[in-house]
Amino acid sequence: MSLLEPGTARLQLVVDEHDGSSQCVRMTRVLTAYGVAAISFMMLMYALEYRNTRYILAFALGCLLSSVYGFLVGAWPFGVVEIIWAGIALQRYRVVASTAATEDRPLA
Repeated sequence: MSLLEPGTARLQLVVDEHDGSSQCVRMTRVLTAYGVAAISFMMLMYALEYRNTRYILAFALGCLLSSVYGFLVGAWPFGVVEIIWAGIALQRYRVVASTAATEDRPLA
């Protein structure tokens, strides 16, 4: 298995090279759990964005956490896209927060 093979994750290579030792399998499970938690958090914050500007900021944090996950599993395009989404969310937070402050009204 090589890194150039489509769909190959670096972590899977580590597991293969160590014949699936319990430590590598445990690391894979921890990383998968982290990814599920990060992406679930990001999606929940996106769903709650309309309630308060803090959720937009939390969505940006979720994007960064998801980006870390992408880089850890070797899916660097996903990691890059999530960093871009975090930047978009931060810009949106600035715009919405300044608009809400000047108009003194709720977001929804």
